Amino acid sequence: MRAWLLTCAVAISVATAAHADPRTEAESLFREGRRAAEVGNYETACAKFDASRKLDPAPGTLLNLADCEETRGQLTRAWHDFLALADMLPELDERKGVALERARNLERTMPKLRVRLTAASTPARVIRDDVELGDTTLGVALPVDPGKHVVVVSQDGFRDHTYAVEVSRGEEKDVQVERGVHIGNGLRAAGVTLAGIGVASLAASATTGILALTNVAASNAMCTGNVCTTTGAVDSYNRARTFALVSDITLGAGVALVATGIIVYALSHGHTPEVRF
Repeated sequence: MRAWLLTCAVAISVATAAHADPRTEAESLFREGRRAAEVGNYETACAKFDASRKLDPAPGTLLNLADCEETRGQLTRAWHDFLALADMLPELDERKGVALERARNLERTMPKLRVRLTAASTPARVIRDDVELGDTTLGVALPVDPGKHVVVVSQDGFRDHTYAVEVSRGEEKDVQVERGVHIGNGLRAAGVTLAGIGVASLAASATTGILALTNVAASNAMCTGNVCTTTGAVDSYNRARTFALVSDITLGAGVALVATGIIVYALSHGHTPEVRF
């Protein structure tokens, strides 16, 4: 009986621990965050504060999280969190004024990035840092974090255009973006280029073919039957063989390139699937 009671006591203790008040765990995470912040490990501190906030959204935790985010340069997150904290607190709480003042200071110093899209005949998607900008946000100076930002213009039938923009704290910057090269135009240009190289190869084949025939004729003039006894005759014969080989190779390449160029050019007038790189 005693053993059974001890087993029950252990089971009850384990069950109680498993269903402990999440505020206890939140408090532990908050203290870990404070210790990390005190030694300058703000990446860990922010993660601990955020985990604590999710368990127990206490105002003090959100204040520390926003302060940590600002220190790390995550100004937009800090700005939103300071405003959220101000909304959470009652009017008489002195932390409300602190949160509002911190938010206003951030709003004055946060970098702003304005993305403008050139006029396009078909709709285009503009994506900044994996967030799509709609008609209401294009051309508007939006707050961003300091550092590098990537803007991608995506449009059916066009290759994506990617822009990298660097902004500093307190800076407002404009970036003009436009659609990329139309795939059909690119295919047509490629087709013309291939065909042009092919024509050049055919011309080279004809030239080397003529040189081969010329050297064969010279060799035959210096030979009796199939016997060539002079060095000049042998040299002419060898040059004829070399020119003939080059002529055959350039002829084959020229025919292949011209045919490929024609096919690519023809495809450029048909359906052009979206290509990304």
